[in-house]
Amino acid sequence: NPQHVGSPMPGKVIEIHITEGKKINIGDPLITIEAMKMETLLRADRKGIIQKILISIGDTLDAQDLILTIK
Repeated sequence: NPQHVGSPMPGKVIEIHITEGKKINIGDPLITIEAMKMETLLRADRKGIIQKILISIGDTLDAQDLILTIK
């Protein structure tokens, strides 16, 4: 589904940079994931509005877990 955004890798959510209803542009920061003492910043790959955030800080993710939807 093109509205879905999945986790690019396994790790722990340490920061959420967006809120539901926020307009985003390409390159805007979405979330930060920590894995093996390395932090990865997930950035938006398209414009849109954050529809639903499905994760919380501290959640452990597997690769491709659904983290949010954009409309």
